[in-house]
Amino acid sequence: MPKIRLGSPKLIPVLFIAMFVVLPNRAKADKLFVPQTYPTVQAAVDAAVSGDIIVIWEGVYSGQGNYNISTRGKALTITSSGSQTILDAEQLGRLFLITDGEARSTVISNLTLRNGLVDDLEQDGGAILINNSSPIIHNCHIIDNSLTGSNCGGAGIGIDGGAPLIENCVFAGNINSSGLGEGGGLSARHGAQVDIVGCHFINNISNSGGGLAVDGAAAVIVDSSFRFNESTSG
Repeated sequence: MPKIRLGSPKLIPVLFIAMFVVLPNRAKADKLFVPQTYPTVQAAVDAAVSGDIIVIWEGVYSGQGNYNISTRGKALTITSSGSQTILDAEQLGRLFLITDGEARSTVISNLTLRNGLVDDLEQDGGAILINNSSPIIHNCHIIDNSLTGSNCGGAGIGIDGGAPLIENCVFAGNINSSGLGEGGGLSARHGAQVDIVGCHFINNISNSGGGLAVDGAAAVIVDSSFRFNESTSG
């Protein structure tokens, strides 16, 4: 039987081809534009790969594909082209679900997220649900979102595990009217470790923790303010 030596020239072409298969060259992130190239935010997310940037043009976006947006575990930046980009869920669901182990390389920034609504039992996050994930939510206005089920947390953002960073955000007019609800603006539960930096909680309402509720979790709060929030249980 013939022997194949480690340095045999016959192996070189095979190894050379394999390197090109497993090591594609992708020099820089792509920018995907909504609505110029993709009609909805979800369509852009589905087409993107980790490292891409999704830019949403200024305007108001609603309807299928612009609410209940899943980031699908991808390391993406989803941002606005300016200061007037609004995602409106029209009380049909949440705006974002970040639930597939995303890290801080997943960033949601410079958006207004409004009119999210969840009315199911023990469902958290009226605008954004973060479940065992650690994204960055930066410079967003999270306003007029609601929870109406039972034992729900965070009419604005509900965090169930993970270590997200919430930075330079405004939480205003979010209402958690669920029975035994926690957190009008934001809740952190189920072992979450959240950093809250430079945020403002204004006119949010809940059974407990009108602005913010931390239950079985930990929060580091820096340079943030709480004004006119209401806890209906006293």
